[in-house]
Amino acid sequence: MELWITLATASAFLWTLIVLLDKFVLDSEIENPYLGAGLHCTFNSLTITVVALYFGEIHWSLDFAVAGTVIAGLYVAANYLWFSGVKKEEVSRFAPVLSVDVLFIALFSLIFLGQSFSLGVYAGMSLTVVGSILISLEDPLKNLSKVKSKWALGLAIGSAFLFAVREIFFKYFTGTIETWNLIFYFGLTGTILSSTLIFKERKGLKNHLEGIELLAASGVLSGFALAVFYQAIAIGPVSLVSTITKTRFLLIFFGATLITRLHPEIIHEPLEKRILIQKMIATIMIITGVTIATVL
Repeated sequence: MELWITLATASAFLWTLIVLLDKFVLDSEIENPYLGAGLHCTFNSLTITVVALYFGEIHWSLDFAVAGTVIAGLYVAANYLWFSGVKKEEVSRFAPVLSVDVLFIALFSLIFLGQSFSLGVYAGMSLTVVGSILISLEDPLKNLSKVKSKWALGLAIGSAFLFAVREIFFKYFTGTIETWNLIFYFGLTGTILSSTLIFKERKGLKNHLEGIELLAASGVLSGFALAVFYQAIAIGPVSLVSTITKTRFLLIFFGATLITRLHPEIIHEPLEKRILIQKMIATIMIITGVTIATVL
């Protein structure tokens, strides 16, 4: 198995744990989405900075700092749009839209990086996106037809767009900058930029001490996941790496279902027969799509 496939799969697994933890925190501990975004991004960026310092040989360069700042700015902006949308729309309708970043990445990597694939590979990517959306919605027709805020839907698409641009920029910069240096400067400037979100909502810090601890854990874990993900992008096709990470949607489904069975007071997901059938079909679509995209 190619190393980039292993790294992409590992990052998907780590992000599954992060999403489940964040779901619990945002549902029960921290209702302020901007504070949640600031805390998560800050702990994430701090962690990735430390990881880069430990594993890489860091060189000080203005060019490296500029590249890192561009990526960090896109990261913080994407998270800001994400949490802004969550405040206006139910997560069940909002989160699946982020899956379309694969389509943005496929288009941008073709235009700007010259990475092209067969029609079968693109079909596999599309199947994965559809499966990711299907597995994330309890009732697709009802959920998508009863969107409360078109503005929130626009924020979701905007967030997916910025995440896609970030990944394209990262892949582009790895052509001239050693990966750990790029990760270090991303983390350093990301810490500074994301701290502004905390400062904006600083009055709410004292009311969410337990939530802060959980978001700190989530952010640290996310930092490791992002470092692994960036290493996968550095050595593999960015479109396919992003497609593989969508397996986290089926892992989230299985994880949430298991927790619902064992500890419904923590996370409670509906387990009706119709919903389970729909999600199993979506699971087959994701597995098939990822397999087609990475094997053809």
